[in-house]
Amino acid sequence: MRTIEDEGTIQHHSLRLSSPDSRARKIREGKVGGFRNHLSDQDIAYVERCIERIGDPFADYYKSG
Repeated sequence: MRTIEDEGTIQHHSLRLSSPDSRARKIREGKVGGFRNHLSDQDIAYVERCIERIGDPFADYYKSG
């Protein structure tokens, strides 16, 4: 998928690589928990508070797997 992103073959504008900065990629490492390498502790705490408040948006996905 990263190759597709690099080649610019993704047609939808929201999925195109918009910056040479590797942190701006849509497709990163593909590792479970890899977000922890890219977010600050403060950002992670914010996301966790949101999930506690509104629920996990991926909960149905986890159940189907």
